[in-house]
Amino acid sequence: MKNGQAKRLSAFISDYLATSGLASTKETNALWIAWQTVVGEDVAEHTRLLGLRAGVLSVEVDSAVWLQELRAAGTSSLVPLLREQLKGSPVSEIDLKLGTF
Repeated sequence: MKNGQAKRLSAFISDYLATSGLASTKETNALWIAWQTVVGEDVAEHTRLLGLRAGVLSVEVDSAVWLQELRAAGTSSLVPLLREQLKGSPVSEIDLKLGTF
């Protein structure tokens, strides 16, 4: 395969990943692993990451008890720990929401 063909193939793959939404899967997985590390697996089992937009990480919690526990722990104290796990992380705030899943 010629060098020009390899570049075109890599561009095609990059374009495909970007348009399919799969490019963010790696970042989403990294964020979930960091979240599990910071809050612990027991707590993480009761949460679901909804998304990251403009530096705000939205997290759904499966019960009012766990929501209160996380709020009492202080989400502002979790942000620096997430940033430490994810070098260059844009997380600046955590928004907790009660949900059902």
